[in-house]
Amino acid sequence: MDTLLQDEFARAAEAAGLDRGQWHVLTRLEVGAVADDSLRESLAPFLVGNDTPDAMVDRVVGGGLVEHRANEYRLTDRGRERVDQVEEQAIDDIHSRAFESLPQEEKDRLFASLERVASNLGWKPA
Repeated sequence: MDTLLQDEFARAAEAAGLDRGQWHVLTRLEVGAVADDSLRESLAPFLVGNDTPDAMVDRVVGGGLVEHRANEYRLTDRGRERVDQVEEQAIDDIHSRAFESLPQEEKDRLFASLERVASNLGWKPA
């Protein structure tokens, strides 16, 4: 299930003009700043063809999505907006496709069950 969701987010990112590596950079930086070498090391699984970590980082910095300061990379406001946009689109797509064939009664039961599971794990409704 996790792989399916990751693939859906990657597709939404690609539709927004980002490759998987760029998406990885943005979502990693969404958590917080990352040191130069750590960021580059984390990109190895996302390299395609002759791509390099430096080229991948240059694309997000050059696109104004990421900034480099004091040996760290951080998301810019534009980068945060792009992440939010992609996540919103992916969630909308996932939701509509995942539940399109379920009758409303089944959706209601499913969400009630998931709410009980979450409550058992400590979630409290807002």
